[in-house]
Amino acid sequence: MAHLFYFYYPADELDKDEVEIGGEEAHHAVKVVRIKIGEKIGVINGKGKKWICEVIECTPKTLRAKLLKTIDENNNQNKFTLIFPWLNKDDPIEILVSMGTEMGIDEFRFFQADRSIRPIKFNSKIEKWIIQSCKVTGRSLFPTIKFYKNLESALEDIQGTLFVATASRNSKPLTLMQVPTHCGLIIGPEGDLTEREINVSIEAGAIMVHLGPRTLKSETAGILGSAIILMKQGNYDKFNREYMIVE
Repeated sequence: MAHLFYFYYPADELDKDEVEIGGEEAHHAVKVVRIKIGEKIGVINGKGKKWICEVIECTPKTLRAKLLKTIDENNNQNKFTLIFPWLNKDDPIEILVSMGTEMGIDEFRFFQADRSIRPIKFNSKIEKWIIQSCKVTGRSLFPTIKFYKNLESALEDIQGTLFVATASRNSKPLTLMQVPTHCGLIIGPEGDLTEREINVSIEAGAIMVHLGPRTLKSETAGILGSAIILMKQGNYDKFNREYMIVE
């Protein structure tokens, strides 16, 4: 029994029921993972398609495999959006994006908070973090990443129930909330959201919640809050052993 290794191949469909992967992915397969001819591998395209394949050629420059099974995972009825402040350093953003992608967050919306110091901008590293996390987990549909100049613009077209995590006396435990199929969670920066931002959240229909008795780092709060919501949505009820283990 062994772990099923996944590789990234950004195509809509496979040509002639085969996949040919080159570059760093092929080198990684041979030199790091040590894939052999005849082994099963998983291939993801980031758009919801997953292919289970059998390796028929494996060199440091080329990994070629024949198709055994196609799985379309672009049919999830749930959607969860994390609305998160742009932080001053890349490390906590990497932790959040990597772990959030592994857990199943559908969309990340980064906004320039009133207390943010570093200007918000696209970070090209984010795509690499997402690809790596999806290869680890076998997730075939990449999360969406969006950037906003402030909180109100991040909430303009949000769908479903909205929660805001804040240290307010009126906050209720997120663990006790009813979570629908479509929802979003707002997390604040160090020092919490400003009163203005909390009012913006409430005006957008957000329900004030808390994440327990401890003060958490923003990235920790984002991960914990997301895990609670994803679990309540039933995202962890299924166990697809076939796509995780090679026997």
